[in-house]
Order: sequence, then C-alpha cells, then structure tokens
Amino acid sequence: MDDHQQRVHSRVLILTIGTRGDVQPFVTLAHMLQRTGVAPLLVTLPHYLDLCSEAGVPCASLLGDDESWPETSSLGDGVEDQAEFEEKMIIEPYMQHMPTMLMRLEQLAGEFSPDMVVVGMLVWFVEWLRETLRVPLVHAYLQPLRWLGTRDPSRRAERQRQRFAVRLQKSAPLIDTDFVRVRIAEPSELQLLAFPAGLGVSHLPGLGGVPTGFWCLPHTADERLPKKETDLLAAFLDAGPPPLCLNFGSMPVYSRAEWSGALLTALEQHCHAGGRLLAIGALVPPRLQQWPHTLVLRSAPHALVLPRCACVVHHGGAGTCAATVRARVPSLVVPHLTWIDQLRWATWLVQHGAGMVMPEESRRVEDFAAKLREVQHSPWLRRGVGALADQLEADGGVALAVRLIGDRLVGGAAAAAGGAASEGG
Repeated sequence: MDDHQQRVHSRVLILTIGTRGDVQPFVTLAHMLQRTGVAPLLVTLPHYLDLCSEAGVPCASLLGDDESWPETSSLGDGVEDQAEFEEKMIIEPYMQHMPTMLMRLEQLAGEFSPDMVVVGMLVWFVEWLRETLRVPLVHAYLQPLRWLGTRDPSRRAERQRQRFAVRLQKSAPLIDTDFVRVRIAEPSELQLLAFPAGLGVSHLPGLGGVPTGFWCLPHTADERLPKKETDLLAAFLDAGPPPLCLNFGSMPVYSRAEWSGALLTALEQHCHAGGRLLAIGALVPPRLQQWPHTLVLRSAPHALVLPRCACVVHHGGAGTCAATVRARVPSLVVPHLTWIDQLRWATWLVQHGAGMVMPEESRRVEDFAAKLREVQHSPWLRRGVGALADQLEADGGVALAVRLIGDRLVGGAAAAAGGAASEGG
C-alpha cells in the first residue's frame, strides 16, 4: 500500500473543548483532512455539532443527550477575571461531566477505531487517552501558552491542574495534574502551533512545537449563506462604498460591557451621517435593524464579507484577528475579556500596523467616533495589514498541519506493519 492509500484508509479522531474559537479551527482541520481522503470524526461539545455539520464534518457529542456545557454568551454578570472564567467555563463543567466524557470517548473510539487522536489545549485527560486508546496523539495549540498570564506559565499551569485534581479526586482521578509534563511525556508526539511562527518563540518552557500559522479554510471552501441572506448581502455590499463591519461573535458585549452603549451611539451617529454598517452576530441588538444604511445578519462567512468592508470592529479573538488579516482589512479591537488572549491579539495587530485598539480608559462616544474615522480611512493601516497578510500566507496554515498529520499517519502505519512483521518472524 503506497503513502496515499495509507492516508485514504486512515481515521483521525479530533477532540476539542471550549468556546467557538476553540472549535472552529478544528472544524477547518477536519474539513481539509477529508479532502486528502482521511476520515475524521470531530468530538466536541453538543452546541457546536451544527457548526460541524454545516461544514460537512462528521461529528459526535462529548456529552450525553441531556447534558450541556456553558457557552460564553451565557456567562452571568460579574465574571471579571481569568480565575472566575475558568471556574465557570472549565472547572465546574469538568467536575460535572468528566465521567460521561470518558465513557463517551471510550465508546466512540471503540466504534470509530481511530489511527490517531488530535487533542486541543483544553483537553485535560491526555494521560487517560494514551493509556486507554493506545494510538498516536497530536497536540494542537491555538495560542502561545506563555500568554496564560504569569512570568512562569509552566508553574502556573502545574499549580492550577493540581488544584483542579484535588477538587476532581473522586469524579476524575485521571485528570492531568502537571500540564507540561503530560504534554512532553512522549517526545515522539507531534505538537502543532496553530498560530503565526513569530508567536511560537518561548511557547512554553520545555514544550516545543511546529508553527503552522492559523487554520483557516481556503477561500474556495468557505461556508455559504442561505440564498435569501446571500441576496440581501450582495445587494447591500453593491449598493454603496465599503461598510464598517461590527462583529463580536459570541461575546456578550452588548448586554454586559459598560462601554457598549458608547460604541453603539458612535455607530448610530456614523449611520445617520451617511455611513454604512454591516452588523454580524446573534447577539446584535434588534434596534440596529432600524438604523439607516445598516444590514444585520446572524452570521456571515468571513472570506465572503470582510474583504468588502472598510474596517472591522471586534473583540480580538484569535479567529477574528486571523480573518481580518486574511481579508487585508484593518481592525479596531475592543477587547471584552482583557484577562484572556484578546488583548494579546490586539497588541499583535497593533505591532504590525494592522489595526488599532481602544484603551479601557478611552471608551467614550467621542473616542469611538474618532477611532472609527481613523481606522476606516488610514492608508498606513491598509499597508500594514497587507504586509502582515503576505507573511501569514507564507506560514502554510492548515495545509501544513494536514501534511504533517498525513506524514505521521504514514509513518505510524509503516511502524505498525514493521512491528507485526517482526512478531510474525
């Protein structure tokens, strides 16, 4: 059997937990693996199964039929730091669902018989996966782990997992208590850094990896809108100059952020003065539909929309930052959860001259209005984002990740065949 045939006959289980931003890149990875003949199965949280299905990616829920994991948009008021966010979004759900997750994974793996498992960075039972499934693992990181917020992130990660393990002692005895040690326990395992190469420096002490660049779908493979919305969008984009794009994704900024009122007032003034606005997201306030020169959509494919926009106002999530650069459109970043990675990504854009960020102390109506004018009409930001896009195109992206995984699949099959031959001899 040649290398291509080995890939075609391979099965890869992809496991990820977290927000939509933690899941979308793995949907892209699964979609592109399918194109090479590999059979993927993406196992994730139940509220992302539609996202997988819409991309044509085989998927399965990590939880039982009557179980759920909190979404970012459902967080209650008062979540103001990383510790509380992790408590509500990660620790409490892990405590509640760990037994079900392990049981489901064992069942799915038995039915699917994977040749490899790709694990996201919020999967904290890697040792259990090694011992139970006994197939090669690939670790994928969507941001540098040195961004976790302390001078020594490896010690922080270890302390956090140890506290986590104590709390989960009864329900999850196999939780990873030392994140770094677990991830480097098998040096032969592939570590993929799904972000630009320059950010991979000092990813985490002792933990290396191969920078691939962002995992984005090729423009020809991006998602499609229903025909009615496609027609509305096309008519709007063709009706005038490039609009300003408002896109906070699943971030509940309109109901939770104190500065959202000032931003919306500045945007309303922009529209009443003849400016155009494309507002994307299920959480966009309905009243924006009454504004002049405005189109509101629950969702829209980045590759189709962003290149037609003058600039994008967003929260600074990794996926949105990647999409704006890929579209060569400047950003105005207004970080919402400043204690996770959003401010880091905003800083990255600013350093490359690809966007601007709204400081927390300057978020009045007049501040937003001035920044919006500057970002929309700045030629130097256009040049900066174009230069950064050129750099990212050279990274390889998801195509490089797929090639590296394919090489491992072929190598693993060859090793297995050699071992079987030795035992038979």
